[in-house]
Amino acid sequence: MLEIRVQSARRQALLDRLTRESLPFYESGSALLVPSRDGATLASAFSDDGASVVHRDATLEDVFLRLTSRALAEEADE
Repeated sequence: MLEIRVQSARRQALLDRLTRESLPFYESGSALLVPSRDGATLASAFSDDGASVVHRDATLEDVFLRLTSRALAEEADE
């Protein structure tokens, strides 16, 4: 899982790039989450564009977000 953060001025360009490259992504707060089996290669490519990128293992919350499109915190608020 890649967790990508960019300045708000560059966010739309990042969204456009993810869409253009047909990469699935999910928004979680200010981060964009990109599931990937080859995270190291993608992390390097997005870091070169000035984004803050963390490559990490997926969590159960990531799975929940992917299946429901809602963060766990949203669920607790209801």
